[in-house]
Amino acid sequence: MIGRYSLIGDHPFFSPQQFPWHESLTSNWGTIRAELDEVLKKREHLPNIQELSPDQAEITEGDNWKTFFFFAYGLTAEPNCRRCPETARLLKSVPGIKTAFFSILKPHAHIPEHCGAYKGVIRYHLGMIVPKPEEACRIKVGGQTAHWREGEGIFFDDTFPHEVWNDTDGLRVVLLMDVVRPLRFPISLRLPHLFRMQRGITSSGSAGSQQFGTNKAAPIFPWFLTKSLVTCRVLAKMAAPIWKVAAAINWP
Repeated sequence: MIGRYSLIGDHPFFSPQQFPWHESLTSNWGTIRAELDEVLKKREHLPNIQELSPDQAEITEGDNWKTFFFFAYGLTAEPNCRRCPETARLLKSVPGIKTAFFSILKPHAHIPEHCGAYKGVIRYHLGMIVPKPEEACRIKVGGQTAHWREGEGIFFDDTFPHEVWNDTDGLRVVLLMDVVRPLRFPISLRLPHLFRMQRGITSSGSAGSQQFGTNKAAPIFPWFLTKSLVTCRVLAKMAAPIWKVAAAINWP
């Protein structure tokens, strides 16, 4: 249903021109890269994705996929933002940003095919470190293959089946973000409410919290909000541990 109301279509990949704000990131790529290089000096201390989101253990293991989070669905990893102040400042200027982290894939790692939980966001990858040859470092979304390039961005819908390879001897790092999908009225009115509800679930740790008990919008779009509650539970499972682990990283 969300795909039908999308202002940018319903495709695996999207043109960067549909998101004018991305130029503020690409034009400051060097600044972001400099802060990333400092983070990578402590790479062994960064959390693996499955430590933050246990469901990811189905598609990765060990230290194949490490992370450095800034935001996660209404939560902010303040210590990480302080370590990368310019990157955090740039990210905070992005309209509708919901998640942002450095996604670090080790050499010869493969993330098998999987699908995202919610079509109301669009995923963005800004190429930070792309080892050579570029064609050996790739992502396939909905049967279409793309290659990262340093300083350039890729937009895609992660609810399509997607798969990632780093068939090189070097680290692949992207700045991964989820941003709110542009939607037509009236669904556009419900999306901000969805994320407010999700933050309430994450904060309370319970899907049965008071935030959902007084949902006055439910009679208007019951089909949409019912699905939204399920989505919120999925996102909350990820966001809550991200906050705890990111805030507790011990940097020697």
